[in-house]
Amino acid sequence: MFLNQPGLLTWVCFGLVTYVIGRTLLSGFRNPLSHVPGPWYTRFTHYVLKYQTMTGNRMYYVDSLHARYGPVVRVSSYQVAVADPNEFNTIHRIGSGFLKTPWYEAIGANSGFGIGLFHIIDPKIHGPRRKLFARALSAANLRQNCQGVVREKVVKAVDKIRAEAAGGSADILKWLLLMTSDVIGQLSFGESFGLLESGKINHYIKLLQMATLSGVLCYELPTWLCKTISRIPIRAVQRIFGARTAIQLYSSQGIEKMLKQQDNKANIFSRMLAECNADTEHNLAVKDIQIEANNFMLAGADTIATTLTYLVWTVLKKPELQARLEAEVAAVDESTLLDDAALEKLPLLNAVIEENLRLHSSIQTNLSRMVPAQGVTFGRYFIPGGFEVETQAYTLHRDPDVWPKPLV
Repeated sequence: MFLNQPGLLTWVCFGLVTYVIGRTLLSGFRNPLSHVPGPWYTRFTHYVLKYQTMTGNRMYYVDSLHARYGPVVRVSSYQVAVADPNEFNTIHRIGSGFLKTPWYEAIGANSGFGIGLFHIIDPKIHGPRRKLFARALSAANLRQNCQGVVREKVVKAVDKIRAEAAGGSADILKWLLLMTSDVIGQLSFGESFGLLESGKINHYIKLLQMATLSGVLCYELPTWLCKTISRIPIRAVQRIFGARTAIQLYSSQGIEKMLKQQDNKANIFSRMLAECNADTEHNLAVKDIQIEANNFMLAGADTIATTLTYLVWTVLKKPELQARLEAEVAAVDESTLLDDAALEKLPLLNAVIEENLRLHSSIQTNLSRMVPAQGVTFGRYFIPGGFEVETQAYTLHRDPDVWPKPLV
């Protein structure tokens, strides 16, 4: 019908475009965040921030906005970034009322992992689960039951790096990723993946990485577009969007093996299961363990390996620091050289680790939270309830008021 009346079709399209533009402008001028400093376009849209997120540039973009507009800056039509240590504590302290944004649960659901501790928004559900982890991950429990596993994998990784370096060079990141994956696999499933022996990443780890990518894409892209992309008959695309199904199979098999060896104290879930009572409201089901084990693998392997690689790189760039560090470690009694309690007392080693975490921690981008119903005032700016606020380590850890030369 419209094709036979091109003039009418033109007017319909013009009307729709006018409506969308008018609605966007009206919403922007009425935006309750319009008084918060920030680029003019952030009053009207969140798509610029979404673009920066999709291109992996978000933390640099937000940091540049802080440099221009100050510690409180509007980054989209419904989001405000905050870079003040005191306000950080206000937002993230336990019981603050600033709950996680829907992003967390959406990522868990879209990736196929399920909703685990990292994703849970409701404090009544999150609290009991966190307490179970707190006991299992206490320093005393880890030192008593898991230190041997870590020591074994560290020694093996160093041997592999040394052997590869004899040929002229060594891929530090590769071996550290294999090491951390083996450690987390042992602690999560009660069984090492044997990656250090094979010298390569297994299919399960690749699936985790692909599922995370699909989860982020499905959150950032419109639902219809994500579904359309997932149906593209290209092998690489199908691997990414089909990863979640394969992960469930891999992890369920791992959990079955783990449940058969609950006396394995090097498995962090053994202690948690032992403390769970079948009559307890917050008992961990097998599915919960599967979700948490997948999340442990994802959160613990790449992140630690990346941060450790930066640490090695940073120390090797500074021969004087390297010599001092080697001298401090060499002074430790050989019988306790890889003992956590002994290493914790070395001032230079711990200072180097802390400084490396400041500059090169793996997760430096936004931690987003919902503003409570009553709203909040940061500096001179009131932010109504229902809007989002976020903080990011990348900016906070480079605050020149705290570190006069933050990059030195």
